[in-house]
Amino acid sequence: QLSTTVQHMNATQRDFLMIDRTNEDYFKEASKLEEGQLAQTERTLEFANSYQSALKDVNELQDTDLVKNEPVLKDSIDQLKTEINNYNTIFDQMHENIQKRGFDRYGVVGEIDTMKKQLKAKLAAMPQDSNLDKAIANLDSAHVNYLYTQEKRFLDQIKDQLNYPNTQVMLGSFTDSYKSEYNTISEGYVNAFANLVALDDTIGRNPEEGLFAELTASSDRTNELVTQITETIKTELESSLKSLIGKLILLVLVVTGAAIVFAFVLA
Repeated sequence: QLSTTVQHMNATQRDFLMIDRTNEDYFKEASKLEEGQLAQTERTLEFANSYQSALKDVNELQDTDLVKNEPVLKDSIDQLKTEINNYNTIFDQMHENIQKRGFDRYGVVGEIDTMKKQLKAKLAAMPQDSNLDKAIANLDSAHVNYLYTQEKRFLDQIKDQLNYPNTQVMLGSFTDSYKSEYNTISEGYVNAFANLVALDDTIGRNPEEGLFAELTASSDRTNELVTQITETIKTELESSLKSLIGKLILLVLVVTGAAIVFAFVLA
């Protein structure tokens, strides 16, 4: 049962990453919550239930005489309990960071999209020239390319493309109010994008990075421990069964021998 429960944990965490990262209903619900609260989906609830079931199974194993009398087996089960808790902690961190990252109109992704629109509205009020048009087009391209590829170099491109309009505003004959609003939006856009890049660093862009790598490693380690413990218990039970059978055979031989002797005496 423990093995099945752990496999279900593995399946639900993978489904969360595949389904809920682009689940608009999930992010819409998350946007209604206070800072630090996590919105739940079918996958996160199933993972939590499987985690609790796995802990229950481990606790029941720890209470058996077989485990109490086998120090090596007890140590393995203690390690498994620690790893299952670690697995759950990493999943919660992944859940939290993916929710912060957001999707479409929500989270940091939604924030930078809103700020880009505000920035373009401010830029539209500036005297148009070919350099500004090129900077705006390149800015749009870098923004979209990052969302598709998550390559950090596009953040540098965004900063580079903002240099020209930033300089034009600073040196231009705009009102102080306009300059202040523009600077707030421009700096806020870059900071929000940098926050997005930092979140992707934390989450990981592939299974070998960030929380992706930690989640995979913990899942693998949990599977290894479950397999090891299952084999050890199987071996111990087989050994106990052989010993019991041997004792039963010996008992039968003794009883049979005694019966023969008793019959001989009576004869």
